[in-house]
Amino acid sequence: DMFAVAVSLITGKILYISDQAASILRCKRGYFKNAKFVEFLAPQDVSVFYTSTTPYRLPSWNICNRAESSTQDCMEEKSFFCRIR
Repeated sequence: DMFAVAVSLITGKILYISDQAASILRCKRGYFKNAKFVEFLAPQDVSVFYTSTTPYRLPSWNICNRAESSTQDCMEEKSFFCRIR
C-alpha cells in the first residue's frame, strides 16, 4: 500500500493526509488535524525526521525559478525512513 502525508517544514504540522494513510494508521482523517507529524513517529526516529528535513539538506528551490533550469533539476528526490508508532 502507498499513502501520502504533507507536512509543513515550518510548523511540523500535518497539512494533508490521504485516505489510505488514515486507513493504514487506523484513524479518521480528522484525528490528524493540527497534529505534528513527529507525534506519530517512533521516538527513536524523531531525530531522523528533523535531521533529514533541515533546510540545508533539502533541494534548493531557487534553482527551479531560473529560466535555464531543466525539469530534471527541479525534481530532486530525497528519501529517508521513519517508523510510525
